[in-house]
Amino acid sequence: ISAPVLLFEALARRVERESLELWRDLSHDWGLDTGRRLVIALETEGAEQTLPQQAMRDVTERISSALRDQGWGLVDFDFTHADRGVLHVQLRGSALATLRTKGDRSCHFLAGMLEALLNHLAGRRLHVEEVSCACRGRQDHCDLIVVGEARRERVAALAEAGLDFAAVLGELEAGCD
Repeated sequence: ISAPVLLFEALARRVERESLELWRDLSHDWGLDTGRRLVIALETEGAEQTLPQQAMRDVTERISSALRDQGWGLVDFDFTHADRGVLHVQLRGSALATLRTKGDRSCHFLAGMLEALLNHLAGRRLHVEEVSCACRGRQDHCDLIVVGEARRERVAALAEAGLDFAAVLGELEAGCD
C-alpha cells in the first residue's frame, strides 16, 4: 500500500469549502477506522501474544514499521512524559504533511490511526491530537500528543490555538486542563 496523497488532497480541498472542522473530523474518523483494521492485521501476523501482552518497545516498532511500509512516514514514540499521562509521538516524512490545505495541521488521519492502535494497546479510550505539522515548513516533523479521554477537549483547544507540544504539555502540567 502506498499512501493515497492525491485522494486526500482532493477530498480536503472539497470538504474544506464547507468547513475546516468537518475535514478534521472526517479525516480523524477515517483514520480510526483504518487503525482498527491495522490492529486486526497486526494481531493476526502470527505472534504468540496479543499486542497488549507484548513489550511496548516491540509493539511500537511493529506499528512504526507498518506505517512506514504503507507510506505514511516514520513514527517515533517518546514515553518521557508517560508518568504525567502524556505520550509524545513524532512523525517524520508524513505523506499527509505534503497536502496543500487551508488548515495548519494536515495529519488528522494519522492521528486517528494511532488513536485506534493505542486505544487497543491501553484497553481504554485515549485521544491523539496533532499539535504541529511539518506542512507549514517550520519544522521537519509533526508532533502529536496522546492523552486520556478526559483531556480530549482541552488538548484539542490548545492545538487549535496553535500551541506546540511543549506549550500544550506546560498548560496541562500547570493544571489548566
